[in-house]
Amino acid sequence: MAASYPTSAKTFTTKATNDSIEASHVNDLQDEVTAVETALIDTLQHGLKFTDATYDIGASGATRPRDLFLSRNLVVGGTIAPVGALTVGDLRGTEETITATGTVNDQALGAATTILRCNNASLLTLTGFTGGAAGRLLIVYKAGAGLVEFDHQTGSAAANQLVNFATVGNTPLSTNGYAMYRYDGTLSRWVLLVHEQGAWITRTFAAGNYTAGTGTWTVASASRDAFKLSGNELTFSFVGTGTTNNGANLSCKILLPGAFTALSSDITPVYISANGAGVSETGFCQSVATQLVIARNGSVAIAAGTFTAFGVAKVEVT
Repeated sequence: MAASYPTSAKTFTTKATNDSIEASHVNDLQDEVTAVETALIDTLQHGLKFTDATYDIGASGATRPRDLFLSRNLVVGGTIAPVGALTVGDLRGTEETITATGTVNDQALGAATTILRCNNASLLTLTGFTGGAAGRLLIVYKAGAGLVEFDHQTGSAAANQLVNFATVGNTPLSTNGYAMYRYDGTLSRWVLLVHEQGAWITRTFAAGNYTAGTGTWTVASASRDAFKLSGNELTFSFVGTGTTNNGANLSCKILLPGAFTALSSDITPVYISANGAGVSETGFCQSVATQLVIARNGSVAIAAGTFTAFGVAKVEVT
């Protein structure tokens, strides 16, 4: 008879004292033993089951198995303790530090890099990363004195490029800022998942950022010109004091920071002081393309003289 293993357990006829043991009896036993031995050496064709949470496979430092090869899932009810050459870094990936500045295309990543620490002394603009594979995660952290910026889908080779929330203007990182990217195997791009800019960024003053609808608004310095980007929402805090030269002027304008472009015409209250009169009234500002347009309520003209606008505007940018 053929062996019952691995389908079922073999049932043998019980023998009594003085019964004869036939060759067929021995052959049945031999077939069963051969089937079990072959399976143990070659290909085990059934699951291994233990009394729940009672027995171990091997023992620490004495009878340990060597390698474990799995084709599917590993489910662990307890902890995984590093042994020998295995380190925690092997499970979580590694941190890599770069100090480059300027624009860097196709930034190379180590095979196990999961955290890219940017210790740049001045501005670093990254346009993409190598090593993209479906599902790979990368956290970029700003550690240096310089800002870090991410350019949207330009500069690097197509398969290394970045897809950001803000597509016009670079996505920045300031002090304690970080960003998480995931490589999308279908898009063949690094897609931004999480962005925390960190500290507010103060824009370098430029008189050309302040203009008027008619005539001029001359601003010599700005006591506040700072912004913070979260996703594609730009928060812009400003205090601009200057002089206007045309009594027919209906608006003053401030260029949005970061080269961003407004996606919608958001309207926000703004405080206005004319001719040194303190906070004399409330007006409004409206995001239009690349600018904030500031005006008095009721379409009242801005008289020639000292004019200050200050407020916080939230703008959806593209």
